[in-house]
Amino acid sequence: MRREAKTRSLFSLTWPIFIETLLYMVMGNADTLMLSQYSDHAVAAVGVANQIIALTSFRKKSPTSKRSESGR
Repeated sequence: MRREAKTRSLFSLTWPIFIETLLYMVMGNADTLMLSQYSDHAVAAVGVANQIIALTSFRKKSPTSKRSESGR
């Protein structure tokens, strides 16, 4: 019973992160789809930008980010 409550609590904390990550991916795919009609260089630029956005958003969510920001 206690383990089930802990799992339910963990899910209630993490589901917004999953939704945010999914929306970032959908946004990147929509940008790529729209720009594919324009030029290959634009698609490449958006792909690189999406990777940078993904890395920085995961960095902000990582448990070690608070330690690295405080200078320890």
